[in-house]
Amino acid sequence: MEKIIVNNQLKLYKFISKLSSYFIKDKDFDTSINKALKALTKITKTHRTYIFTFRKNQTIMNNCYEYCKEGIPQEIQNYQNVPTQPIVWWMNTLKNEGYINISNIDEMPVEAHFEQEDLKRQKIKSILCFPLIIKDEMIGFIGLDDIKDERTWKNKTINILKLSSEIISSAFEKKLQQNSLTSVNSALEATLESTKDGILVINKEGEIINYNKNFLKMWKIPAKMIKKGATDILLEHAKKQLTNGQEFANYLEALANNKNSKNFLALKKNGEILELHSKAVFLNQKDFGRVWSCTNVTENKTYEAKLELLSRVFKSSSAAIAITNRKNQIVDVNNSFEQTSGYSKEELIGIDPAILQSKWHDKKFYKKLWKILNKDLVWSGEIWDRKKSGEVYLNRTQIHKVISNNQIYYISIAQDITKEREYEEHIEKLAFYDILTNLPNRCFFNEQLESVVTESKRYEKKFALLFLDLDNFKEVNDSYGHLIGDKLLQFVAKVLKENVRSSDIISRLSGDEFTIIIKDIQDYTNIIHTCNTIIEKLSQKIIIEKHKIQIGCSIGVSIYPNDAQEAKELIQKADTAMYSSKHFGKNQYSFHYEGMSDGTLKFYNLQRYEKISKQA
Repeated sequence: MEKIIVNNQLKLYKFISKLSSYFIKDKDFDTSINKALKALTKITKTHRTYIFTFRKNQTIMNNCYEYCKEGIPQEIQNYQNVPTQPIVWWMNTLKNEGYINISNIDEMPVEAHFEQEDLKRQKIKSILCFPLIIKDEMIGFIGLDDIKDERTWKNKTINILKLSSEIISSAFEKKLQQNSLTSVNSALEATLESTKDGILVINKEGEIINYNKNFLKMWKIPAKMIKKGATDILLEHAKKQLTNGQEFANYLEALANNKNSKNFLALKKNGEILELHSKAVFLNQKDFGRVWSCTNVTENKTYEAKLELLSRVFKSSSAAIAITNRKNQIVDVNNSFEQTSGYSKEELIGIDPAILQSKWHDKKFYKKLWKILNKDLVWSGEIWDRKKSGEVYLNRTQIHKVISNNQIYYISIAQDITKEREYEEHIEKLAFYDILTNLPNRCFFNEQLESVVTESKRYEKKFALLFLDLDNFKEVNDSYGHLIGDKLLQFVAKVLKENVRSSDIISRLSGDEFTIIIKDIQDYTNIIHTCNTIIEKLSQKIIIEKHKIQIGCSIGVSIYPNDAQEAKELIQKADTAMYSSKHFGKNQYSFHYEGMSDGTLKFYNLQRYEKISKQA
């Protein structure tokens, strides 16, 4: 009996030694694992051996490795990214008991119902599993399956699997450490190569420890020279490229004596300026060596000179000049900028220049502007801005990106060219379109109305003129400000466009007054539907920049040729009908009819007088 026990122990030791050798000899981790599983299957005489690993805090498991005897179906493809939430009994047993030992699947406890059904699906009769542990944390498990027969697992088999789980756990831990070290080295190498600076690391004996490609490029160092690892050769090579080579030598001598970190501007013969920084490095409070960094500051110095030049003309220039910082906050403006914009310097300092935006340009315009500016360091073009008074004006603008003392500034130089462009294409469009809503303005509306009247006379067609005035718009401006009021007018324009036909004509006459020409009408059905829809849409609560705004609209309608046959008279009658809507409660529409009450006309005249007085 003792001889049998000794022989079993010898076999166990030999097997464990063989298993360990796989992870020592084989460089490939996967190869070692597969060899180990094959050996386990053979010595334990089981049908299938496998390894599962956990991820995402043990919420997901994967069947990473599997070895099956010939004729035994594989299951590895069925267990990828499987949630561990349903296998509560399985997870708790591995953690609390330290292993799972099942001789007969049918005798599993009630709480293991889910696990039992899954094992039966795989036609497993018996199973033995041990957890894989790294630093007291279960990272997975290794298991044996018997598919053909129920099996009472012997102590020998249990010990083999237990020891195997410990060896494989150690192998996993070693692999994780190697991966971590590789990641650190890769990250360090990537960091060195990603910086624009040239980097050189030397030890206290003057031997080169590390460097990046930018260092070689900046100093035009041949590969053969850097491989020799001698810093004295490198220093002589660098000195020959400088116009201030002797100052460089003095700098190195002073640096060697006091170990202090100092910057030095190396002036190369090709015109480049390199800023050198050297810092002593200490490991465990012992002098290790130095890290050198080289930055090409040629452009920086050029822009510093440009900044100085611009500052000379800053105060006296007739151009409007503004300077903003990295965060695009205004740090200074000149007198011309104050005069042009209408804002004082005190109102502008610290704020974003977006306060001047006229809303003429969309987000794509400014996105493209910044892209060009950051790439080329200068942007030139024309920008429509808005003065404090609300007046829109055109600037011919040039913006420079300036780097000074490691700080980024943007200098905008603008000239108001609105008057110069009065007869050009863009100004011509402004003469006919409202810049805020992009709808035809009063001038263009009058031309279109005359054209529609002429066309309708020729072809004997009817059309309707709707005169629309917003209710309570003044209260919106008074309560929330003109910017919110502008956005409300843009919203109204959008509603009108969405609720008329493409053939109909919408205009903004002024302030909160709009007109709509509904062409070629057969009866009043379409007119009534349009009026009701617009009133309904504009009566709802409107959300603008988190403000809940309640307005409405009053609409007056005149019909050609029933009410009038001339454009001017049609406008007057639609306008009168609109004030009739206001007189009788607002937020409604009225058709013009002959013999409107004197009270309505008096109300109309009073409202017209008040509006003209406010505009004046």
